[in-house]
Order: sequence, then C-alpha cells, then structure tokens
Amino acid sequence: MPDFFNPSLDGRELEPGAYAGCFACGPDNPKGLHMAFNIPTPGRAEIQWTPSGPYEGYPGILHGGIVSTVLDEAMSKAVTSEVKLVMTAELKVRFRAPVESGVPLTVSGWIVKRGRRLIEAEASIVGPDGVEHAHGWATFLPAKYAPA
Repeated sequence: MPDFFNPSLDGRELEPGAYAGCFACGPDNPKGLHMAFNIPTPGRAEIQWTPSGPYEGYPGILHGGIVSTVLDEAMSKAVTSEVKLVMTAELKVRFRAPVESGVPLTVSGWIVKRGRRLIEAEASIVGPDGVEHAHGWATFLPAKYAPA
C-alpha cells in the first residue's frame, strides 16, 4: 500500500496537477465525466454541468455514487487551487433531492478551513431552480510530493 505522505504507484511518484485519464475531469477517459472546473478565486471551484443517461441509477436520476464523485471533485479542485497534491481523507454526502439527468446544474466547491495538517471543504449541486440537490463535506490531507 502506498505511503499516504509520499504516495506512489508501483514506485512511480504521483504528480500534482490534472491526470488526463481521471474519471471525473480527464479529457482522455472515454467513459469519464469530462468536468472542466473554473477557479473564479483561489479556494473555490465551479462548473455548469448537465449529466447524461449513462450515469443513471434509475431512469432519469443520477446514481448516488456519481453525485458523490461530482461533489468530491468540486471540493478537490477547490483545494488543489491552493495545495497542489491532496488526498480525500473523509467524505460525507447529504442527498436532498434527486439529481436528474439532462438538467443543467451548478456544481460548486469551496475551502471552509485550513488547519495545520487538514483542509476542510464543502460542495453543492444546485438545480436551475436554485434548489440544492446534494451537499458534500470532505477533509483533505496534503501529500508530500518528491520529484523524481
């Protein structure tokens, strides 16, 4: 198992920055979500996103695991706008209303607190009517990066 403070995969160091094969944001993942977040200010990430059918758990309703992934990604993008390499240590999601496929959504993530070792963030998914459909809370742990 990789050391959390010096993460690597089979001896290869993890590198800060976007990974093109990432399920959530990678442009090269054919089955991915292809989410390209905007960073309006450091510590905040936003995207206008319309989910599609392949990610449904029920007809017309996005799968809860995908909703959780989207919230985690929003928070991680907000955090990595300030700290380049972090790992999600804990994630909590509150589902408030079904997240429908084919409906434009606003997804936002923001840093709430920066401690000595941990960074806390929150995220929300809001429908076009202004109703929050899901909310997430997460704790991130900065990982050390040792260039090769």
